[in-house]
Amino acid sequence: MVKPQELEVHRDFMRDFLDYARQAKASGKTPAAAARAWKIPPRYTGYTADPVLVARSLENIYERLK
Repeated sequence: MVKPQELEVHRDFMRDFLDYARQAKASGKTPAAAARAWKIPPRYTGYTADPVLVARSLENIYERLK
């Protein structure tokens, strides 16, 4: 079972990722360039991210931010 604190950290992670995507798009980065530049913030110790999924997620987010 997931603890409420774990859900809060995951929520924050997702918000931070969305904020990163917004900033990357606003600065003119392509989703691929943004994916290559993205690093998991140190706050999220233990988190991992598959580069392919990061790129796909950024492509998806960019599409919805039109």
